[in-house]
Amino acid sequence: APPTNETAQRVMVLPDLLRVACLQLNPTHGRVRENMAQADRMLQERRADLEHLRLLVLPEMAFTGYQWKSKEHIDAVLEDSVNGPMTEWCKQTAVRLGCVVCCGVPRRHKQRRLNSMVVASPDGKLVDTIDKHHLYASDKTWAEAGDGFTSLAEVPGLP
Repeated sequence: APPTNETAQRVMVLPDLLRVACLQLNPTHGRVRENMAQADRMLQERRADLEHLRLLVLPEMAFTGYQWKSKEHIDAVLEDSVNGPMTEWCKQTAVRLGCVVCCGVPRRHKQRRLNSMVVASPDGKLVDTIDKHHLYASDKTWAEAGDGFTSLAEVPGLP
């Protein structure tokens, strides 16, 4: 059935409620700073498309590349538990764009190596870091499973 006038009005309004952008890049393996600079360039090139953005999502291992041979192989790019260049990029980008940023980063928490997702709020605060629980074979060469399902009841900056 064709949309009613009421349905058409809701469809026109919905994009303004939660505007989401997904940034996928082809990272150079292990070149974190270069990959973050590439992401910045990509965002700058599309700046007009990012107006009223509420959520920017990047994939897991967005700035490091994937396929790490061992724990020792990935050690140089692991983030500290709550800060590091990739987490800082997420927080700064969240402030600059005025949106929530979710990005996959490998990190070290105590003695554990984890494949995690950083969630940063528009005010530049780290909302949470969520650890991947169901690891692929390529993750198992270096990462431990996270603790399991995590749900964020509220994320500042999202409806």
